[in-house]
Amino acid sequence: MAKLTLVSNRLPIRINDSGEVERTTGGLASALDGAGIGGDFSWIGWGGICEEDIVDVEAYEQKLAAVGVQPVLLSEDELNGYYEGYSNSTLWPLLHYMVERAKFDPQWVEMYRKVNQKFTDVIARDADEGGMVWVHDYHLFLLPAMLREKRPDLRIGFFLHTPFPSSEIFRALPDRQEILEGLLGCDVIGFHTYNYMRHFRSAVLRILGTEDDADGIWHGNRFVRYGVYPIGHNRSGFEKAMVSDAFQEALKLHSERLGDGKLLLSVERLDYTKGVPQKLTAI
Repeated sequence: MAKLTLVSNRLPIRINDSGEVERTTGGLASALDGAGIGGDFSWIGWGGICEEDIVDVEAYEQKLAAVGVQPVLLSEDELNGYYEGYSNSTLWPLLHYMVERAKFDPQWVEMYRKVNQKFTDVIARDADEGGMVWVHDYHLFLLPAMLREKRPDLRIGFFLHTPFPSSEIFRALPDRQEILEGLLGCDVIGFHTYNYMRHFRSAVLRILGTEDDADGIWHGNRFVRYGVYPIGHNRSGFEKAMVSDAFQEALKLHSERLGDGKLLLSVERLDYTKGVPQKLTAI
């Protein structure tokens, strides 16, 4: 049976200062742990270190390959243009309806294309014949169509971990048509909610001028399916942690210190889309 290839901007592991491979913290890796993916799979993504800072590229790739991951090597310039630039300064605010925060730079777009092609090349070398590829998030909108052209034998899925905005907002993106056509290289596109899927369908109609069915669209000679798959958390991992000695000790300590008081715990990214001031006000 052909293996599954997971693809994300960032790998779920890194090499620490001692030269050992360790897992990183992140919502995607945690959620996929909870999904209980079995069988043979590999993971492709950026390893968290710029290419210029890798002393021995061959040794670096071998160390990661030993734990089932394939790194995409990115230079500092590529990372700045593709990640800090187009992904996080152009796409991120638009996807969250914050048009006034979006910045546009043609050089970022070029770097975004270049890096998506780099990811495509690594996947094309690694994926089994007739294998499945599961691509994650807005950093890789162009990848599905690029990969479809290079490896038409693959089955490609995409899941968007952010909102997809209304077509009126999405139309503010100069490269809107290219982004939509990139995504339509998939076999299936997944969203968190029905509204996000509905907004995508509206964008396809209003920008590409293509009508679709309720559950997908014909693109060329292929039917691209849409789906709503709300992401969860690693429930079994939480349950396991709650019966650990460390949790029981922490619970006992807080209970003794608080008495009849309450402890509110909120784990947040310090990002302008997360509504941290509003949450503090509510608390």
